[in-house]
Amino acid sequence: MTTMERQLEEARMAVREAPEDLETLLACGQICLRRDLRLEALQHFQAVLEVQPRVEARLGLAQLFARQQHHLEAYDELRRLFELEPLHVLGHALLRSLKAREPVPQDLQPRLEFVPSRKDLAEQRRLLEVERELLTAEVDQYRVLSGAPDAEPILQYHFEESRQRVERLHELLECLEAWEKQALEVHPGEVCEQGEAPEPGQSSAPPPTSESELPVRAAVSPEVLQSFYAEIRLQVDEILGRLGRTRGVLGSLLLAEDFGLVWQVGFEAEVEPVLRDVLEGVALLRAYSQAFRSWIMESEGGLFVVQQVDPGHLLLVCGKAGANLGTLRYTIEKNRIDLARLVQKRPLS
Repeated sequence: MTTMERQLEEARMAVREAPEDLETLLACGQICLRRDLRLEALQHFQAVLEVQPRVEARLGLAQLFARQQHHLEAYDELRRLFELEPLHVLGHALLRSLKAREPVPQDLQPRLEFVPSRKDLAEQRRLLEVERELLTAEVDQYRVLSGAPDAEPILQYHFEESRQRVERLHELLECLEAWEKQALEVHPGEVCEQGEAPEPGQSSAPPPTSESELPVRAAVSPEVLQSFYAEIRLQVDEILGRLGRTRGVLGSLLLAEDFGLVWQVGFEAEVEPVLRDVLEGVALLRAYSQAFRSWIMESEGGLFVVQQVDPGHLLLVCGKAGANLGTLRYTIEKNRIDLARLVQKRPLS
């Protein structure tokens, strides 16, 4: 089985175990949509919307209708999506792509002028690039399987189908690239390369990119750091607990690079060897590229996602093998922002 086939089987099993869990239904619906299992995806998205108006389900239905050439229904779903989230990047990207196939209704035409913020574009591009890596890996897997001497004909069909999924993702990334060029003119002063826009009154200069530019942390005594991290520990525990409720997550922890482990949730094994490996890996990545933001290591036993919270803190999330990496990265990024707000209060002297 390919990675995505394993993900689909695990998602279906999760739905059977928890048929009323909305996150599970959404994740399974999104995987079904990627696999072009349209009826199954439709059922999952509708089941979610019967309980709660969720943006992810509205977008899934809009994408599903667009793929079936039901353009008017796709426009209807986009209207409902924009009522929930007016600045939704992928919703506006789909609206633009539909324009070439079916005239855009008059009430939606003003949205064609929408240009997302550079911050939102950068965040969405990162998520799509993770998904592209997974889809490209699946194409490679099907290429090998379909090229075997005794390969079944259905494997060639799956190979072509997976290639089309990658092509659709390329088109979406090209749309974001065109938007980024516009955003440079519309939002010229916005900082997006490191993720967060500056708060009012803060400097808009980009975060430090070399060790010499990092905040002076060595001057802070261990006692002061111990006291600070003790004060925020309950809040860190709450954030890591939210991550732990994501399907497929086995554990997560926050690490201060000059202090050590701040807090952990869910890890059963000894974490010190893991932390040493993480710091060594991050050091190698930074030697290669100062723009390091995240690192993903996947194996048969599971996967690790290392996400930079700020220049001095790392978030490590351990997931099951075959976990939905796109959903995981999206959840990590949302919680990373909350962690960044906490640790930015850390004393510098």
